[in-house]
Order: sequence, then structure tokens, then C-alpha cells
Amino acid sequence: MDAESKLTAQVKEDMQKNEFIEKALRMHPDIIYSSPFTRAKQTAKIIQLIIKDHLGKKVKIKIDDNLGIVETAHGASNAYQKIIKKEA
Repeated sequence: MDAESKLTAQVKEDMQKNEFIEKALRMHPDIIYSSPFTRAKQTAKIIQLIIKDHLGKKVKIKIDDNLGIVETAHGASNAYQKIIKKEA
């Protein structure tokens, strides 16, 4: 998967199902951090809209290039922690 890959129609459909919506609504973020990768930005936007539509809460999306250079889940976690510390 490359940085320009988009969410598939099936994934977008799955994100409209109650199970995904319920999971998204358990979060109460003020900011959604996303890599610059297309799929990540699309996912962040969908979650942002779910939270707005169901909770009436406006959530900011912040694109951070540091998340885009990491390809493993462990590495992404480390990059995310660096961002959190930087924002604090």
C-alpha cells in the first residue's frame, strides 16, 4: 500500500455500519492526528463526521508528516507519543 492509496468502497461501507460508529463514538478527542497518507486522512475525516453528526462535537484533524514516515504499528505508536509530548 502506498501513500496515495484510497479507502476501498467496502471499507467506506463498513465504516457506516453501527459497529464502527459505536467504536468511533467511544472516543472523545479534541484532535484527530493523521499521517499525510490518503487512507489515513480519509479515515480521520469519516471519524470526524461521525462524531459531529452523532455528538454535535467539532473535532480538529491535524496532519503530521512524522506519522507518514512510519510503517509499522510499533513505530507509529512511537511517532504518536512524540507528537503528544510536543503538543503538551
